[in-house]
Amino acid sequence: MSEETDAPARLLVVNKSSNTLSIVNPGTRSEVAAVEVGYAPHEVAVSRDGRFAYVTDYGVGSRPGNTVSVVDLTRRERVRAIDL
Repeated sequence: MSEETDAPARLLVVNKSSNTLSIVNPGTRSEVAAVEVGYAPHEVAVSRDGRFAYVTDYGVGSRPGNTVSVVDLTRRERVRAIDL
């Protein structure tokens, strides 16, 4: 558990080539979920309460980008895309 949020320990990894956010258990070094996000994800930040991840999606070529994907970390799914 995290000291500040009581959320379970996890690593969040953006996968640019597969357009996903991996949720990784650092203790076992295994992926517990992969969530589809926008095209060419680049950075990730987590809300203070640990419920949501915000992923910047840059896009590539003709595939749209300039969005922020909002991922519900409890449900392990993308719940919103914010156009920038």
